Amino acid sequence: MSDSTDMLITESIGTCFEIEHSWSIEEFSAKIMPRNKCLLSRRIKHSQHDVEFRLLVRPRSADPMMVGVYMFCLPGSTIKNEEAVVSFSLEIPDTSSSSPSLIAKHEGHSAFKRYSHILEGNDALFSSASVAKGKSTQNGQLIIRFKAKVLYSIVSVDPTIKALKEKMEAKHATNRLKLFESGDNSDFTVIVENRRIPVHKVFLSQRSSVFRALLSNANFVENAKNEIEINDTSFETMQVFLTTLYTGKKPDADKLSLDLLSIADKYDVFELKMACQEQLSISLDNNNVLDRLLEAIKHCAEFLTLNCKFFLLDNLSEVMKTPRWKMFHANEDVLTIDVFNFIKNSSLFTEYHQISLQQLNNMRNGADENLISDGSSSSADSDVDMREISEDEDEDEDE
Repeated sequence: MSDSTDMLITESIGTCFEIEHSWSIEEFSAKIMPRNKCLLSRRIKHSQHDVEFRLLVRPRSADPMMVGVYMFCLPGSTIKNEEAVVSFSLEIPDTSSSSPSLIAKHEGHSAFKRYSHILEGNDALFSSASVAKGKSTQNGQLIIRFKAKVLYSIVSVDPTIKALKEKMEAKHATNRLKLFESGDNSDFTVIVENRRIPVHKVFLSQRSSVFRALLSNANFVENAKNEIEINDTSFETMQVFLTTLYTGKKPDADKLSLDLLSIADKYDVFELKMACQEQLSISLDNNNVLDRLLEAIKHCAEFLTLNCKFFLLDNLSEVMKTPRWKMFHANEDVLTIDVFNFIKNSSLFTEYHQISLQQLNNMRNGADENLISDGSSSSADSDVDMREISEDEDEDEDE
């Protein structure tokens, strides 16, 4: 019945939208180039389609300079799992010339899916030497013009058929949930925190490739014993996870936790993993971004990783004032060091942040705790640096 409903699609509608943006970076050659640090644009949003772009410039000591294009589908985006084709161009105009001309131009295109979230392999390479020599403007300003055209299709279904399908799916989900809660005719047991949960192999295998492989291989001891003990999650999280496997419905927002992300990654439940990443990205704040970033890297959650990194770049000064930052900085594991190197290589890691970092080092080495800066004061030079960066960002946002 479900298969026949899927066949009653009325049409596939081709959809297209365009977006363009001009990003101005003041004193690029004087302040950014010598540091070889990446610079990230503000969010470039297309609100109608709930899509946003961000541009990244990464100068290097040797040519060429790299400009990357990132594209994100927000939770309400009309681009679902369908593949989209993105054509884009990047231009660096020579504004010092009396007649309109370009220093460089790059055009590219990419096949993009909702959950890929980045235009991989399409980084533009420009000559940093031409910018450094002041060909963009007399004061070293760099302007990047960005244009993109996104083509994708949406499947249109007759409203009556859609309502019928949703009603059927809701009924099936309710019946499966009742079966899970009752444990009737179960043929497998999940043990968490010494508590036994009777389940059915068919529902575990349907949505999890890991369970499918485990339960189809007679050599696995868990398959022979018809039970598995899981020690790296809580009973409550496992209940939410198993409920999702049975019903196929996304859990409530307050259930989409880091623990659920971890178990969804472990058992390869893609849609649940993405739902966790989206909710955890929406609820980022100064106090939780570091923990979420480390967990995202650990579980190869690329979408959450990128959102955490961008959040750090946008709110670095405030994050550095939190108690979690001090604990984070004291940690010396490999993941923490990688994240710290990312922060230090950002264009927003200023002299002010370097002073705060040195004070944290002093604290770790037993120096006076009063040396820790609360961000209210710094040297005159660093104040100027912070003001200039803030002005650049405001101008960028206005553009």
